[in-house]
Amino acid sequence: MKLKRIYENLLTEAGLARMLSQMTSKYWCVMSAERISNSPLENEEATRALVDMLNKRRMGGYPLIGHWQEAPDGIDYQDAEPDTLTDTTENAMMFIKPDDASPEKFIQFCISLSVKYNQDAVIIGVPENGMDEIFLYYPSGKRDLIGNQVTLDKIGQGYSQLKAKPNVPFVFEGIKK
Repeated sequence: MKLKRIYENLLTEAGLARMLSQMTSKYWCVMSAERISNSPLENEEATRALVDMLNKRRMGGYPLIGHWQEAPDGIDYQDAEPDTLTDTTENAMMFIKPDDASPEKFIQFCISLSVKYNQDAVIIGVPENGMDEIFLYYPSGKRDLIGNQVTLDKIGQGYSQLKAKPNVPFVFEGIKK
């Protein structure tokens, strides 16, 4: 039993290391298919459909636990008053741009998923000019720069955890004003 726990921990450490390596060298997206207004069964079905779609496109993904402040249905996140946002914890996926997809098509695909699943935004990592940039992309196509690095063992307004390694939260940060 102890050997099994050690082995599982090594796998999750390796998974976290691989995920972080991918996040610094490739385009990637983090999103959820869940909404507070959905029932647990609807959220489970939406998450399963998202995972199935990513698997069919050979994009796989890393299951995450996402922490976010969700805007009420029908209100754009950018227009929501801070006191109307609701803290939520939801299943999310982080997936990598396939080598045969252009950056533009990948970004449009991610935005289309945000529309399909009624999301406030998706997080997209853009490795350009030797520096990573991390954006919130809204269903409208507008975007906000939210960081240029992933920081482990930190919690912010929105943060994530690798589902298999939930004791290591991470945030997207690093913007200098």
